[in-house]
Amino acid sequence: MKFLRKEKMLEMIRESDFVLETVDARNSLGTRSIKLEKLVFQLNKQFAILLNKIDIVPAEVVAECIKYFKDKGIIVIPISAEKNIGRGEVVNFLLEIKEKLGKEKIVGMIAGVPKTGKSSVINMLKKKDSANISPLPGKPGYTKSTSIYKISSGIYIYDTPGVFPDARDYIEKTIRSSPPEKLKDPVSIAVELIQKASNISKNALSKIYKIEWSGDPYSFLEALAKKRGWIERKSKEPIIDEAARTIIIDYLKGKLKIYKKCMQNS
Repeated sequence: MKFLRKEKMLEMIRESDFVLETVDARNSLGTRSIKLEKLVFQLNKQFAILLNKIDIVPAEVVAECIKYFKDKGIIVIPISAEKNIGRGEVVNFLLEIKEKLGKEKIVGMIAGVPKTGKSSVINMLKKKDSANISPLPGKPGYTKSTSIYKISSGIYIYDTPGVFPDARDYIEKTIRSSPPEKLKDPVSIAVELIQKASNISKNALSKIYKIEWSGDPYSFLEALAKKRGWIERKSKEPIIDEAARTIIIDYLKGKLKIYKKCMQNS
């Protein structure tokens, strides 16, 4: 997985008129890059957080996170790039920067942890599919290098490779840094995701996967492996690694409804 090096990040921020950071509304603080933000503030750049994927979390979670960022003096714009929600607010923010700086042309960058929707935001702002997208790390569609796009008259923006995930949230850091098939221990991650999902809704997993289970995550992974036919030929044991990767993929794709409130993760 290619990440934007600190030296290159610093160079791009220095040359930018503005920086937009995408975060995943399901875990806003766990998908921030504090390192990126520190550099932006040190260089006194125009900045906003794009709180993406608001369509797949409860409204009260979105409202709480908006308040959290605003209380810290950070401009936050709630959006759903996939559903084209918030485009006008983002464009107006950029037009205000252009007017404030008194420039005919402004150039900025969009950055963030992998799979928070940077390229989807580019497509939303351009109103067409210009940037390739993929919900999974390391798959075709993830950003490998910087590309510049015209958003509006006199407004240009660079799409960048992901910045390294904040180490405070181990799960987000792990699953957004490597393709699912290359994770060393997918089972332990999937177990935690299953527990989080069941804490939010006890019946959620049963409804999604059509599997009845007792509440034990390992039993659930075994049942899912059996249902999908992932069985060892010789031992006839279920291959729970495959089931675990499915859970991780479904979380990244938004199929598995898991979210964390900002106050839980502050």
